[in-house]
Amino acid sequence: MSEHPEQRSMIDRLGEGHRLINADYPAGCWGWVKVSRPDLTLAVEDSARSIDTAILANDATAFQRALRTYSKRWRAVFAAYRDSQA
Repeated sequence: MSEHPEQRSMIDRLGEGHRLINADYPAGCWGWVKVSRPDLTLAVEDSARSIDTAILANDATAFQRALRTYSKRWRAVFAAYRDSQA
């Protein structure tokens, strides 16, 4: 399957989003959230599937919405983890 230019752009934006998330990621967070807050784990995984679906459909609007949701859900994970460590 060859990529459309818009898909390449979405993949590039997703990479940038991952870099921003990784820069803010507290060590140990994912292991904790999988055990203590599986609802947040499922929310992150659901939004990742929405991103995949948007890229495959070449739907830039759905992609932007899914990427925003993905980022918000990761921030919720980080906040819950930091609150648990306080």
